Amino acid sequence: MTDSDFLREIAGIVPTAAAEQLGEIALTLERMCIDVTGAMSRTAGEDAVDRLERELTRATHGPVEDVDTEFAVLFLDLDGLKPVNDTLGHGAGDDLLCKAASALTSLAARPTDYVIRWGGDEFLVICKTNGYPQSPEDLGAIMRDKFRAGLEIAGVNASIGFSFTTHEVSLKDAINLADKKMYLDKELRKTNTIADALTGEEYLNV
Repeated sequence: MTDSDFLREIAGIVPTAAAEQLGEIALTLERMCIDVTGAMSRTAGEDAVDRLERELTRATHGPVEDVDTEFAVLFLDLDGLKPVNDTLGHGAGDDLLCKAASALTSLAARPTDYVIRWGGDEFLVICKTNGYPQSPEDLGAIMRDKFRAGLEIAGVNASIGFSFTTHEVSLKDAINLADKKMYLDKELRKTNTIADALTGEEYLNV
């Protein structure tokens, strides 16, 4: 059991005001579980995903529906990390990972944004859409383009897939879909092909 889980269990048996304080402490502990790159660790990230999934379920299927609680989800895989590790050493690879994490956290910097190192060269970004004027779909596309540009400035290239939650699409489903779209993006970029984000139509990048 993680510290966050322990505090959430306690929150179920204490008065509401104290439970709210413990919830804030749990959130702080999650954000303290930082990976060496500066992003949230996978373990802390999975805890956050579980908590956000519960929040989304309450908002979309509770007695009072909150249509504003939705999430844009982006899944990123860095290009060329293995060749960097093989030719320049793991120190250079770690530097590449840190540059990527720094670029992502600077662009997804709101308290309700999460940048998680999901795997060796994979990052997961979750952005709560409350307060953004864009729809979750449009926000995902905007963040994807911002991330790609920010990473390129930092000297990092990445394949990126994005998705978003709806009344029918859970957060974990959106993560899985963003992961699949990331692999599609990787294949399309290998062939210098671009897919329209809305229609899926492919065309050559000339």
